[in-house]
Amino acid sequence: MILFHQHLRLSVVDGAVYSTPQPANEAVTLQLNLRAENPSGRGRMYFLNVTAYFFHGATPASTPTPEDDCIIFFNPTDETVRQEMAVDLMTSVEATNDPAVMNQTYFELLYYTKGGVGVIGDMTLR
Repeated sequence: MILFHQHLRLSVVDGAVYSTPQPANEAVTLQLNLRAENPSGRGRMYFLNVTAYFFHGATPASTPTPEDDCIIFFNPTDETVRQEMAVDLMTSVEATNDPAVMNQTYFELLYYTKGGVGVIGDMTLR
């Protein structure tokens, strides 16, 4: 086993998550571009079995119960990131009007947005 001082970094490109209501499914589709960056010059990093949580900016991201306190959580696709490279993961997540899937307040805010595309600001990714 080789230990590296660098850590894989995960971020949302341009800091934006967009949503589109899906009336036929009573769902909201969230679209975002996740960027995985490997700062190491020594080896590849594997982005496996990751769970991404989105929190409102006022919610501490260090909560002991992230599934209960986040707006939504999901599992991005697995990816290998080569040395000193970045990989963009175009991600689409469908959320239904179910509190076990997505926070009810945010679902309604996004689903009933006029103009068809909703955006929530002040978010934290963990």
